[in-house]
Amino acid sequence: MHRFERLVGRPLDCAMVFNNAASTWSSWERPWFVTHGDANLNWGRWATAPGSSRLLVISQSLTPDSALGTNWRTLGARGRYDRHFTALARNLVAAGLGRSVIRLAHEANYGGSKNPVGATRAQQLAWRRFWARAVRVMRRVPGARFRFDWTVNAAFEPIPLARIYPGDGVVDIIGVDAYDAGLRTTTGRWHQLASRPVGIDDVARFAARRHKPLSLPEWGLMPRNRRWLGGGDDPAYVAGIDRVLRSRRVAYQAYFYAGDTAAQLRRSPRALRLVRALYRHR
Repeated sequence: MHRFERLVGRPLDCAMVFNNAASTWSSWERPWFVTHGDANLNWGRWATAPGSSRLLVISQSLTPDSALGTNWRTLGARGRYDRHFTALARNLVAAGLGRSVIRLAHEANYGGSKNPVGATRAQQLAWRRFWARAVRVMRRVPGARFRFDWTVNAAFEPIPLARIYPGDGVVDIIGVDAYDAGLRTTTGRWHQLASRPVGIDDVARFAARRHKPLSLPEWGLMPRNRRWLGGGDDPAYVAGIDRVLRSRRVAYQAYFYAGDTAAQLRRSPRALRLVRALYRHR
């Protein structure tokens, strides 16, 4: 985070962490970012620093790895895992994180995610019910004031949004992870990125119809290579993201500063100027 703060020229008040790699329920219930001994990795302490108004966004899986060999969607929908969600919520509240945003089972429309919605209507129905049940269980914990973000992956396996939406009563924010990737063209990239099925435009319209704020939890520049088909130093993409932030009701946004997106930003002087301007006005 400190490198990104120096790069954009301002301290950050929003950070995103991932608790989607836990192998067992025990480690899943006690997130690493509130127990870590290294102060630079204990994001719970960062978020609860005295006098700060920092927001921690938690990307949280529905299950640890140990549950994935089971019919986890149906079991979760029936309440088999309720006690684990209660324990997770209690641990977060005890750490002072009861007002965090929780991105529950993010990018589930992507089959390679930890907790995908599934390919059949029955799987998708069970997934929706599991997601909604988990939210209701966590909200019942005293001190829980979480906001739950339902985040899809832009244009990945464009399942109709309404088919996998858990419902207005449990969703507080509707998010879309939208990288500058997946297109061979070097001209008109922003329009094509935004207008693809289940792209930024689709998700933003869906959020507006549901009267929910939008989020851009993961966005970033990608290299122009065969793996990512990114736009490289692409200021038009950053300008497009900025227009979304200015024209929509947005709960939060986060540049994904890690790996390829971090390296590409550092070698993109034209786009970096716009990223700095974007963060100065947020």
